[in-house]
Amino acid sequence: MKKVYIIDDDEITLYLTRMIFELHAPESECTTFTNGNDAVAQLGEDSRLGTLPSVILLDLNMPVVSGFDVLSRLEPLAGGLLACNCRVFVLTSSVDGQDRQKSLKHPLVADVIEKPFDSDKLRVVLSEPLNERLST
Repeated sequence: MKKVYIIDDDEITLYLTRMIFELHAPESECTTFTNGNDAVAQLGEDSRLGTLPSVILLDLNMPVVSGFDVLSRLEPLAGGLLACNCRVFVLTSSVDGQDRQKSLKHPLVADVIEKPFDSDKLRVVLSEPLNERLST
């Protein structure tokens, strides 16, 4: 079973992304977060318990705590996330090339995926190894 975290402030995106996992990857267990603070707190607990997710889908543009802030807060957990082959994918509607470049410079980010999430992107997220950047 693949443990998946979806972090996005948009309820529709959370619902649709979760449905794609349920329909096309029912072996995945999805947990959704509407803000970065809750997600970082849960990831800290997961790190302590050794139950980190396999995949994190992270929106960049969220109020209060942006996706970039989440990435910064995850840096103390980077060793554990990388050791368990957790892959972070930025899932965004941003068309700003600087957002993409900044995201890809972060060592935890496997790739940037444009919204909307679909079954083709799901296959890529679930099949690619951590060390290879994906083309979307």
